[in-house]
Amino acid sequence: MKATLIPLILTTILLSGCGDTEKQTLVKRYFEAMQAKDVTTLKTIIKTPKNAEMFSSESGFSFTSRNYEILDEVEQGVNIKYSRFCYDDLIVPTIVVTTEQGYKIDVMATMKGEFKAMKNTKTTKKYCYEFEDRPLSGTLNSTPWSFVKSHQREINWGNEITTSISLYSEECDAQYSGQCTKPSLIISNLNLNSTGGNLGPKENVTIHVPPGDNETVSQGSYRVSPIDDESVKVELSFKTDEGDSINGHITLAHKS
Repeated sequence: MKATLIPLILTTILLSGCGDTEKQTLVKRYFEAMQAKDVTTLKTIIKTPKNAEMFSSESGFSFTSRNYEILDEVEQGVNIKYSRFCYDDLIVPTIVVTTEQGYKIDVMATMKGEFKAMKNTKTTKKYCYEFEDRPLSGTLNSTPWSFVKSHQREINWGNEITTSISLYSEECDAQYSGQCTKPSLIISNLNLNSTGGNLGPKENVTIHVPPGDNETVSQGSYRVSPIDDESVKVELSFKTDEGDSINGHITLAHKS
C-alpha cells in the first residue's frame, strides 16, 4: 500500500470540455497522457522531459478522481476548472510556454499555481462525509475491520512530546513489535480537543498494514463530542480509492 499524494494536477480526471486552439489542444493531450500514464507522450509535450517520470506507473503516486473542464486561453496558458466534492469550483491555469520546439507545458509552474490555489480553498460543509450510528467498522486492506481496542503512547522528539493513538481490530500486545498482525488505524493527527471537521493535509488518519506499509487518508470527516471530563466520542467516516472504508464511532479516554 503506497502513501497517497493528492496534488490537483496528479489526478485521474474526466474530460468535460475541449478547445480548438493550439494551446487548448496541447493541454487536452497533456491531461489525456497523464490519465494513461503515457510517459513517452508526456516527454514530448512538457518543458522538462525528465519531469514526465513523476506520472509513470512506477512513481508511487496514487491518483483520485476529479472532474475538470478546459476553458479559455489566458496569458499564462489555458484555464482549467476543477470540480471537487464538497468544494467550490476552482479555476487554475495550466502554464504553457514557448520554446524552440513550439508550445510546451511547464509542469512545475503549473503545480506550484495549483498548490497555492488549493491552499486557500475551504470545504463547503464542516462535515462533508456522513457518520453512521454504529460501532467503528468497515474494510481495511480488503479485510473486514471493526474496532476492538486502542493504544496510546508518548513519543519524545527531543523538542516536544506527542501522543500516538492507534486503533486495533484484534486483541494484541501493541507494546511489542510483531504482536499485532492485522491492519490498524493511527489517528494521532486528529485534534481531539476540537469538534472535528474534514480530513486534510494536517488532520488525517493513517492506515498501517503490518509490518511496515502506511497510507495517509486525507479525504473524510471526523467529529469529536465530549462524554465527560476524561472521555470523548470520536466519529470517523472515510472511503479511499483503493476500497478502504471506515464509518462509525468509538469512545476514547482523553484529557484536554
